[in-house]
Amino acid sequence: MAVVEFYISTEDCALLHISALIHSGDVVSERLFGFAERWNWNDILTVYRKAFPDRKFPENLPNPGVDETKPPTQRAEEIVKWVKDGQGWDALEPKVLEMARQFAELY
Repeated sequence: MAVVEFYISTEDCALLHISALIHSGDVVSERLFGFAERWNWNDILTVYRKAFPDRKFPENLPNPGVDETKPPTQRAEEIVKWVKDGQGWDALEPKVLEMARQFAELY
């Protein structure tokens, strides 16, 4: 069983919807796949270990699996680029770190 998911930042998800609404003449009756990249829990642990080397984290999952599906994400990324000055999806690592910092500020 694969334990792999697809990631999209909340900002990119919102921008994808907004861009599709703004450009409703160019985006008509389309299913948009807002998937920036694949991730699994080992990827998250790697980000945490790198950012917080003094902390202890659980061991990696022994076999997180591999998801070989290739969703058609090109059109969604093209639409996001319309409102992000040509930039594509936000990467996973900086967004995970942003979330960790925000969580730390709350607690």
